[in-house]
Amino acid sequence: MKKTTLAALLLCSAGFWSASASARVTCNVSVGNVAFGRYDVFSGSGLARTSSFTITCERTLLIFERSLNFNMELSGNASTFREMSSGGHRLKYNLYANLNHTTPWGNGAYARAGALTFSPLSLGPESVIYTVYGLVPGNQMVAAGGYDDTIMVTVNF
Repeated sequence: MKKTTLAALLLCSAGFWSASASARVTCNVSVGNVAFGRYDVFSGSGLARTSSFTITCERTLLIFERSLNFNMELSGNASTFREMSSGGHRLKYNLYANLNHTTPWGNGAYARAGALTFSPLSLGPESVIYTVYGLVPGNQMVAAGGYDDTIMVTVNF
């Protein structure tokens, strides 16, 4: 099976990208935004929000590919906080693979493995959904404004 990379944008943009994982399997990735909403600098509380991305693959021949393993990366350094920007101002946040915000999701050592299993007698598409957990920590004194960042989702088959 040849190595194929699918990429889509997370946070500021939603994307729908398509590529072939091999000559026998076609895959798509669709991505949603993480919308944190209003951040109150005086509350001391952080903001936790979720989003998801879906990987959908379809076999072109019934006899090949019972499952498909892949590696998912989010661009940026997950070992430190990421930053959204508004002009020259920065608001720290990070993206996680779990609800407790203890497993950062990023690239390299912070990538996550995944798999998709095909129904034995179906050529129809199969999908798997992954949730991304975002957290903006509290107690950040930042200027009012619309803060954003763009993250690239890369899926290697």
